[in-house]
Amino acid sequence: MTHNKALSNKRKEKKLSSKDVANFVEVHVDTYRRWERGDIQPSLGHLRKLCEMLQTTPEEIGFGGYA
Repeated sequence: MTHNKALSNKRKEKKLSSKDVANFVEVHVDTYRRWERGDIQPSLGHLRKLCEMLQTTPEEIGFGGYA
């Protein structure tokens, strides 16, 4: 898998830390970082929370074909 720059960029655009997002989505920060690296994908429930916090769509953060 490839690095998910769209997710990382959107988080940085919102001036949030990895830990901020992980806490909101209710996952360990290491899990969130694995999403950003592209090692794993979030579950549908976590993806919805990501989109809510980042005020975006799955497509805009690199998960277009997933949702």
